[in-house]
Amino acid sequence: MKQSITVNPEKEMDEKTKQAVEDYGNGKIDIAELRARTIDSGIKWWDARAEPNPNSLPGDHKSREKGQTYNPFNHPKGRFWQAFLKPTIIKLIGRVAANPWILKTPVVPKVVNFIHTQMEEKYYSDVFTYDDERLIFIETFLKSYIDMEFMNNPPRKHDFMNQVVDIILGLCKEDIYYRARFLDGLQKFMRLYNFKYPDSDNANEPAGGIPLTRIEKENIMKWH
Repeated sequence: MKQSITVNPEKEMDEKTKQAVEDYGNGKIDIAELRARTIDSGIKWWDARAEPNPNSLPGDHKSREKGQTYNPFNHPKGRFWQAFLKPTIIKLIGRVAANPWILKTPVVPKVVNFIHTQMEEKYYSDVFTYDDERLIFIETFLKSYIDMEFMNNPPRKHDFMNQVVDIILGLCKEDIYYRARFLDGLQKFMRLYNFKYPDSDNANEPAGGIPLTRIEKENIMKWH
């Protein structure tokens, strides 16, 4: 077909609809005429090369359960997300994991800022806005913590950490593959850690808390 389309699968096509689809596939009609000729069928057509996913429209802040905002193989924005943004995010995480020392260089903040800008300006502007209560809870906690514990640091550190949170949660909102595994991994981590460390090392901390070393606690107090 000259354009990629999807059909709501619960609907069956009659002969009239099948003929319209064939004409569309052969380039005899455009998608507007296809829709006009099949309006009585109740079938909804999606031009994935030119239109956003009708199940995940921009301005809809729910997590994407039925596909990304833009088709990752046909729409220019979807291809940009699939072929550039996601690989760049994953590559950055991999490089930092393998070489933690690069966090001390200006390279990582610049790349993070670049990714953040591209996600918001080139993909879609509401990518960092959520309706998913789980993502809202995580965002609220992390950004409140950053505001509290990074307040006396240079603004660049505060901005960098907030951008990291945005990128991770924006990726989770848009892509169910990463959201499912991020939330599942977080859940399993908490269960395992509560099992391994059932009691806190500090009477002022709740049971099951992650124990910090003395030097780590002093660092937080010093650089609050």
